[in-house]
Amino acid sequence: MKFFVCSRLKKDFISKEIKSHGFKIDRQKPDFVFVYGGDGTILEAERKYPGVLKIPIRTHPSKHAEKFYTPKQLKKIFKSIKTGKYKIKKFEKVECSFKGRKLTGLNEIQVHNAKPYRPLRFSLNVDGKIIPDLIGDGVIISTPYGSTAYYSVIGGKPFSKGLMLGFNNVIERKKPVRIKKYAKLRVIRETGWIISDNNPKMLKIKPNEQVLIKKSKDTARFVMI
Repeated sequence: MKFFVCSRLKKDFISKEIKSHGFKIDRQKPDFVFVYGGDGTILEAERKYPGVLKIPIRTHPSKHAEKFYTPKQLKKIFKSIKTGKYKIKKFEKVECSFKGRKLTGLNEIQVHNAKPYRPLRFSLNVDGKIIPDLIGDGVIISTPYGSTAYYSVIGGKPFSKGLMLGFNNVIERKKPVRIKKYAKLRVIRETGWIISDNNPKMLKIKPNEQVLIKKSKDTARFVMI
């Protein structure tokens, strides 16, 4: 079995533990990825190694964290992996398609106005229901995993299944909408950015262009011991 560590620490103590337990380090095709850091590091690790089993390590777990382990539990983790006595928890992801390109998010896909001093005017088609003439900062399409993140900041409540679309600072306040199959957003005026999680690679969307958002077939997978 091969491991890699995603971390922003200068001293990588986890790699030493991996080697001391007789495992190999493989940056290219690991079977497991340790993630040492916060939620942002998890999102980055999932983006770089989509679908690979993740093991989040944090010294001080967040109250919103689904499951973080501490450095003191590393010995137990390696023992569980060696014996195969662990479970896998899967999390839904969201994706968008735009002009032949695709972005995937563990937390969310959002469409945001490019210029903060110019609101985006746009329309939505959510499972065939048209929501016309919206004006504001855009929308956030969240997964259950991301429902305690940015989605909650705009008023959304945690949920456990499917996708929810929240309205980001629109002129006429609206409640979040559940997406059963798809959502299409068409820009009417101004320019926006299509963003996935904390991915610095964004897609620019202009007037009369449309982006399709739906549940991804891919999932994020975490080790549970």
